[in-house]
Amino acid sequence: MKIKTIEIYGYGKWVNQTFDLAEGMQIFYGKNEAGKSTLMSFIHSILFGFPSKQGSDLQYEPRKGSQYGGRLRLVDTIYGEVLVERIKGKGNGKVLVTLADGQIGEEDLLKRIVFGLDKATYQALFSFNLDGLQKIQQMSGGKLSRYFLSVGTLGNEHLLKIADKFQQQAAKLYKPTGRVPEINQKLASLKQKEQQLKTAKAKNTEYNQLMSQKLVLTGSLHENQEKREALEINLVQLRRLSNNWSHFNEIQEIQNQIQKEKLTDLPEDGLYQLKQVNDELQRLTKEIIQAQEQIAYLSQKAGQSEDFSFYLEHKLAIKEVVLEANQTQAVLQSKEILQAQYLQAHYYLEQLLTKMGLPVYGDLPAPLAMSEQEQIHSQLEAEKALKERKKVLAYEKQRIDFQLESCNQQIDKLENQLWENKTFHDFNQGSTIEDSSNLQRSKIIKSISKMPAYVGLGLASVSIILGLILNSGIGWGIVALGIFLLAGSSYFILPKHNKEIKPHGTPSEATYSYEEYIQQVEIRKQWREKLAEADEATETLNQMMLQIEELESLDLQLNQKQQKLKTNLGLPVDFSLESLITTDPFLEIRQQIQLVDQQEAELAEQERQLTKWMDKAEFCKSIVNYSSDRLAEFIVVLQQFYQKQQEIEKSQQTISQQVTEINQQLAAVKEQQATLKAEKLQLFQLVEVTDEEAYHKKYILNQQLQQKKARLDLLEDQMAEDLVQFARYRDEQALLESIIEEEEYLKELKEQFDQRLNQKVECEVALKNLEEGGQYSVLLQELANLKSELQELVDRWSSLQIAAELIELTLTLARKDRLPATMEDTSIYFKRLTENKYLRVLFRNEQIEVQHQDGTFFEAQELSKGTAEQLYVALRLAFVKNAEDLLEMPLLIDDGFVNFDKERKGLVLHLLNELSQTNQILYFTYEAEIYNEFPQSQVKVLQ
Repeated sequence: MKIKTIEIYGYGKWVNQTFDLAEGMQIFYGKNEAGKSTLMSFIHSILFGFPSKQGSDLQYEPRKGSQYGGRLRLVDTIYGEVLVERIKGKGNGKVLVTLADGQIGEEDLLKRIVFGLDKATYQALFSFNLDGLQKIQQMSGGKLSRYFLSVGTLGNEHLLKIADKFQQQAAKLYKPTGRVPEINQKLASLKQKEQQLKTAKAKNTEYNQLMSQKLVLTGSLHENQEKREALEINLVQLRRLSNNWSHFNEIQEIQNQIQKEKLTDLPEDGLYQLKQVNDELQRLTKEIIQAQEQIAYLSQKAGQSEDFSFYLEHKLAIKEVVLEANQTQAVLQSKEILQAQYLQAHYYLEQLLTKMGLPVYGDLPAPLAMSEQEQIHSQLEAEKALKERKKVLAYEKQRIDFQLESCNQQIDKLENQLWENKTFHDFNQGSTIEDSSNLQRSKIIKSISKMPAYVGLGLASVSIILGLILNSGIGWGIVALGIFLLAGSSYFILPKHNKEIKPHGTPSEATYSYEEYIQQVEIRKQWREKLAEADEATETLNQMMLQIEELESLDLQLNQKQQKLKTNLGLPVDFSLESLITTDPFLEIRQQIQLVDQQEAELAEQERQLTKWMDKAEFCKSIVNYSSDRLAEFIVVLQQFYQKQQEIEKSQQTISQQVTEINQQLAAVKEQQATLKAEKLQLFQLVEVTDEEAYHKKYILNQQLQQKKARLDLLEDQMAEDLVQFARYRDEQALLESIIEEEEYLKELKEQFDQRLNQKVECEVALKNLEEGGQYSVLLQELANLKSELQELVDRWSSLQIAAELIELTLTLARKDRLPATMEDTSIYFKRLTENKYLRVLFRNEQIEVQHQDGTFFEAQELSKGTAEQLYVALRLAFVKNAEDLLEMPLLIDDGFVNFDKERKGLVLHLLNELSQTNQILYFTYEAEIYNEFPQSQVKVLQ
C-alpha cells in the first residue's frame, strides 16, 4: 500500500494544503515548527482516527475555522486505488472510504485496507523517530534482547514475560499434590458435601418417588406440547387448502378440457396461408366465371341458352336482387370486421379478468352498496387509528428506555462513590477521623491494586492484533486469548452492580474528613432518589409493553375481519380495500362486458339481414351455384350473371374462334384451380379437419386453450406447494371432515396437557414441602454453590494454562518461521551501516549478540549509543522486509538518525533508498545535508 496524494482540509497549521508524493522515497524538509510532526500525525489520524481528548497526543484542531480533517489517496491496496477521507465526528472522527468502482464504506472497510492494524501497532512497526531509538539505551541486557527478539519475529516484547506470569498464577490456583491452593481445598469440600447429601437423600424415599413422578410428567408434557404444535401446523395447512379449493377445482377443469380437446401446435401462419389460397381460388373462380360467361355470351349470340331463358323469365326479380347485392356486400364486409373486433374485445376481457384475479367464466363482483362502503371505510379508519396509536406508544417506549438507561448510569456513578455501610455508620459515630496523610496513602494503595487489570487490558489488545497479523490457526487462538484477557481485565476495572452498596473504602484502608462525610450523606440521598425514579420508569415501561401487546392483538383481529370481508364480497385475497372507496375497480371490466354484448347484438342483426337477402335470392340457385359459406362469391357470380344476360340481350353475335380460345384458357385456369384445392386440402389434413369452417374453429379453439394453459400455469405456480396435499382428498367434504377431526384431537390434547400440568404442580408443591422440612434442600444448595465456585476456579486455571502454552507455542513457531530470515537480513544491514566493523547479528541463548570484525562477540547493551541505534534500525528494516507477505504499509521516519555520524548517516539513507523500490518511505527531517542528498523531485520543502 502506498500514499499517492495527501489533501488536508484543516489540521494544526495546515489548511487547504495538498501534497502529491513521488515514487519511491519522499523527503519532507523543513525547519522547526515547519509542520513535519503535524503532517506525520495527520497521516496517522486519517488511517487510524483522530487523537482523543483524554490521550496524551495532540489533536491539532485548526484555529482558523476550517473543517477538521482531510483525505489520503492510496494505491496498490487490496482494492486498487482508494480514497480515504476523515472529518470531525463522534469518537475518532467520521471516515468515508471510496473504492475505484464507486463502492463506499466506513471503518470496517478501512480496517481491511490497513490489514487490521491499529495506531499503536503501526507506530511500533512502521513509524519511528529519535525517541524510539533512544529508548533502547534505557533497557537492561535481558529486556533489550527480548525486545529485539519480539520485534524481529512478531512485534511485541511482552509475550514471553506474560507466559511466565500466567504459569505462576495458575500454580497458585491448583497443584496435583497440594492442599493449600484454592482448587485443592474446593475439591476436598465438594467430596465431603456430596457424602452428606447422599446420606440425607437415602433417608428420603418419598422424595425420590416424587422426583421420578415429576420427571415422567415433565416428559409427558413435552411430548404433548410437540404433538399440539405439529397438529396446529397441520391445521394451518388444511385450512389453507380449504380456502384454495376453488382454485384446485379450476385447475382440474382446465386440465380436463386441455386433455379432452388435445392442445396441438398449429402453424403460426396457417390462417394466412389459407387466406392466400382462398384469395387465389377466388381469383381463378372469377376467371372461370368470366370465361364461362364469355362462352355463354358468345353462345347466346349464336342462339338463346337456358340461362338467357331463365333471365328473361325472372328478369324483374333478378334485377331487384342484384340492386340489393351491393348493400348486402357492405353488410358482409362489416360483419367480417366486427367479427374480428369481437374476438379481440373478448380476448382483452379475459386478460382483464385474469389480471384482477377473477375467474374468466365466473360472475363479476357487484358494485358496493352504501352499507358495504361504510363498513370498509370504518375498517380502514380503525386500521389508521391503530397504526397511529402504535407509533405513539413506540415513541413513548423509546423515551422511557432512554430515561431508564440514564437513571441506571447515574445510579452506577453514585454507587461508585458510596462508602461501605459499616464505614458510613462508624464515621457517623466519630470513629474514623484521621489525618489527610492516611487518606492519601489509602488512595494510592487502591490505585496500585488495579494495575494488574490495566496490564491485562494492554496484553489483550496486543494479543488480538498479533493474532490478526498472523492470520492462521495459531493466530486465531491468540485472538481468542486476547478476548479472554479483555473480558477478565474489564471485570476487575469496571464497577460491579450489586444489590449492596459498593464500598468506597474501609477503616483499615483509608480515613475521611467531615466534609467527605457530608458529601456521602448527600450522595446517599441522590442515590435513593434515583432508585425510586428508576423503579417508577420500570413500572411505566411494563404497563406500556402490555398496551403494545394489546394493540398487536387488535391489529391481528382487524386483519382477519378485512380478509373475511374480501371473501364475502368475492374479492381476491391480496386486493386493496382502499381502492373500493374512491372508485369502482371493476369499471373497465364492466364496460368491456357491455362492449362485447353490444358487438354480439350487432353481429346477430347483420346475420339477420344477410339471411333475409339470401331467402330473397333463393330462386337463383337453380341457375347460379350457391353455398352458404361462400356468399361473397355468390353475389359476384349473380352480378356477373345479370350483367352478362343484359349484354346478351343487347347483342347476340357468334364468334367461334373466340369461344375456342376462351375454352383453352378456361382449361388452364381449371388446372390451376385443382392444384390450389389440393394445397387447401393439405392444409386441412395438417390440422386434422375436413372443411374451412372447422379449420377456423380449430385455430379459435387452440387460442382459447392457450389462454387456459397460461391460466393453468399461473395457478400451478401459485399452488405448487399445495397440489400434492390436494391429491390426498377425494373432495372438499373429505378435507373439511379431516379438519374437524384434527381440531377435536387438538382439543383433547389440550385437556390432557392441563390435567398433567396440574399433577406436576401438585408434585412440585409436595417436593418443596419435603425440601423445606429437612436439611436436604440446604445441602443441595450448598453443593450447587460449591460446584459453581469450583467451576469458576477451574475456568480461570485452564485459561491461564492455555494462554501460557499458546504464547510459548506461538513464539516457537514464529522463531522457526521468520527469525532466521530476519536475523540474516539484520546482519547484512548492520554490516553495511557499521562499514563492515560488525559482521553478524546472532540470537543465542535468548540473547542478541553481534560479532566484531576481529571475531569478538558483544551483547547489545555493550554497544555504544550510536551503534545500538544502528542495530535497532537494521532490525526494524529487516522486519519490514520479511513482513511483506503479510502486510505492506508506508514506512514513516521522523529524524531518526541525528546521532549517526556523516558516513553512517549516508549509508542508512542509501539503504532506505534501496528499500523504497518496494516499500514507500516518507522521511521527515530538518537537516540540510539530507535535503541536498536527494533530487528535487523527491523533496517537499515545508515552510
